[in-house]
Amino acid sequence: MNLKRLLLILLSIITYVAAYPDGFVYSKYTVLDGLNDNHVQHILQLSDGRMAFTTLGNINLYDGYRFQTIHFNGKDIDRYTLSNYKGAYRVYESKDHLLWVKNFKQVWCADLKTNQYVSHLEAYFRNEGVRGSVIDLFVDSSLQIWLLTSRGLWNGQFGQMLKISGHWGQLQDVEFHKGKVFLFFSTGLVAAYDAKSGRLQYTSDAFGPQERSLYTETSMITKGSDGRIYQLRGNGWTHTVCLVFDPTTRRWQQLLKVPYLLHTMFVTQEGKIYISCAKGLWVIDQQQHSYVLKEHLKIDDGTTESAVSNTIYQDSEGGIWIGTYNHGLLYTHTLRNRMHSAPHLSDLGVTYAFPEKSDIKYYQASRITDTLVDSRGWKWIGTTDGVHLETPGKPVKRFYMEDGLASDFIHGITEDSNHHIWLSTSRGITQIRIPEFIFSSYSWADGALKGEYSDGKAATLPDGRIIMGGLNGWTLFHPDSLLMPEISLRPALVGLSVNGEPEEHVTFLQEKELDYQHNSLSFVFSAQNYAQPERTSYRYRLLNANDTTWKVVTPNNRQGILSNNGILSLSFVHLSPGDYTLQVMASLDADAWQGEMREFHFVIHHPWWSTTWAYLLYVVLICGFIVGCFALYRHQIKMRHNEEILLLKIKNLIEQVGQYERQTDMTESELKEEPKLSPSDNEFLTRAIKLVEENIDQPYTVEQLSRDLCMERTGLYKKLTLLMDTSPVIFIRNIRLRKAAEMLLQGEKSISEIAVATGFGSSSYFSKCFQKAYGCKPSEYTNKTNEEIS
Repeated sequence: MNLKRLLLILLSIITYVAAYPDGFVYSKYTVLDGLNDNHVQHILQLSDGRMAFTTLGNINLYDGYRFQTIHFNGKDIDRYTLSNYKGAYRVYESKDHLLWVKNFKQVWCADLKTNQYVSHLEAYFRNEGVRGSVIDLFVDSSLQIWLLTSRGLWNGQFGQMLKISGHWGQLQDVEFHKGKVFLFFSTGLVAAYDAKSGRLQYTSDAFGPQERSLYTETSMITKGSDGRIYQLRGNGWTHTVCLVFDPTTRRWQQLLKVPYLLHTMFVTQEGKIYISCAKGLWVIDQQQHSYVLKEHLKIDDGTTESAVSNTIYQDSEGGIWIGTYNHGLLYTHTLRNRMHSAPHLSDLGVTYAFPEKSDIKYYQASRITDTLVDSRGWKWIGTTDGVHLETPGKPVKRFYMEDGLASDFIHGITEDSNHHIWLSTSRGITQIRIPEFIFSSYSWADGALKGEYSDGKAATLPDGRIIMGGLNGWTLFHPDSLLMPEISLRPALVGLSVNGEPEEHVTFLQEKELDYQHNSLSFVFSAQNYAQPERTSYRYRLLNANDTTWKVVTPNNRQGILSNNGILSLSFVHLSPGDYTLQVMASLDADAWQGEMREFHFVIHHPWWSTTWAYLLYVVLICGFIVGCFALYRHQIKMRHNEEILLLKIKNLIEQVGQYERQTDMTESELKEEPKLSPSDNEFLTRAIKLVEENIDQPYTVEQLSRDLCMERTGLYKKLTLLMDTSPVIFIRNIRLRKAAEMLLQGEKSISEIAVATGFGSSSYFSKCFQKAYGCKPSEYTNKTNEEIS
């Protein structure tokens, strides 16, 4: 080891500075915010954007909206024995959204799609292609799972078993980079394999023979943006070293060596290293060769917190999460506290003399607090009720909170070097971008004062910085430092209710089918904007038919559906049946939408009576009904015509029979003068009529009539058809109806009695037959006959 490296390590050990790291101010999350307990062991950001915090007894999942807990002590946990792992909590996420937790010879797994533990891990390992026992498990930064067995290291994706030498020590970490797999062993050796072929490419030792046994117990690795792999190696609580391995040069470099335990670390895009430990927070700037140990951290409530921490992590947005031993979580981001506030102006390193305040004046019944004539000649008038703009030759414009002001009570006005207007209010600071008149507000989360500002205490310094005075301090900032970087937000579905009933496990839910009665849906979205949730803007649209209009919700126009912490709540009530797709996007800039789109597709089915098949059935039934009605109408017309002809024939027959009876005394010669029927036919008809009349009150049938006439039924049918063009059934029924008509005219019996007396089974059947024969109901027959006679 050369002298320069020794000096750097010595300098890093003795550099204890109590200043706050990079001016960061942290927010706290504790059990009061939903964390299950304050002992944070491990931090991991999941592939869906959520944060996973391992505490002493649980896994806490945070989506920017709420904490959800997966308990370690659940009865359904399948704890699989890993005989080779002797370390503390390690948490991994694999590609199939499985969360793996290792802790001293055990591993268990939770399915993040359901927040339920996976059972039968042995069967899962067999399905991955492993034969025999798994003695350790690893997941690399590309979310590939690696299973260590007595035969070697297995990866199901590549289908390769990597052979491991027993002289290399115990395998402690695995990483994947550019087609190569890097295995880190307890001796400090790294072995590089080709992932596809499984062949060993090379090995490289971090230590010489004398140092190999000094750092064998613990290992933690992380991959930098440049592909270099950083490692913390320790020997219990006594010694830890920070190393970096460069796969390009195949060389190791020692960055830090301390006589105590270093826990975890992360590396920024710029190569700055943050390391958590029992002494505080190490910050190593490799470019500046700076080694600083921070002992205290500044909290956003104005207090300080010990920098002693158990774990540290940087999320995909650049936010820093620190897990403490027993004080919960700390979080900060470079987007936060870009304004600097202090009790005294001198604390900010600035001196400035504001002019004396003039007499109190009023503008349209509101007290004037400050005025400004900007570089365009526009006059800005700040009042206790909004800001007023007087532009030469144009009407006065007035701006209020609904336009985007942080508060209607204006205290100070100034113009920056870009000719934008800045206002201090009773609740933060507002920028008005000219000429677009776009409003942006900044609160205490950005570093502004929590209390009110003072009237007339706003000015732009020669170097472009802006100073604003308040009742309890001063705020200093440069407008250029507040420019928003391009951060892609991924809105997550964190809540779904159908008809007021909440659905479970909706994070990965992509679609849903509902019946027509479940047509009121409520959605809750989180942009997972941990840095500045209050600045989150959303746009959404519900696609159905030709509706493609985006609706935009911003912090300046929340519309009652955007909360102060950046949560979007959407409700769609009494939706018509149909096919819907809800699309949601989130952004820090309402004019730029570059992040991912969250889509949720749902179908509300039609009720069975309004489906396509139902309408087809309706058409068939209607057509059938129309055809049936037409056929019935034709049948009735035909029957009515046949019955009229039959009645006419019967009437003629009856007249003939009557005439025959009245002329029985006539001579045979006289009868022969005008023969109507042959004597045998007359005798046949007379006998048939007499038989029917004799049995008129009985259910006298065609078979009985044919038997009494000593004829076959077919012969009777032919005989009556030949003589009267009618069937025996109609012949019998017409005689019954004629008798019934006579009895109706007599008026001595009721209709039901007449129906029985004439052999009809029921009054309704009698009425039906009578109406067909005489064209009226039995009850109307007497009156109708009398009218015809009169």
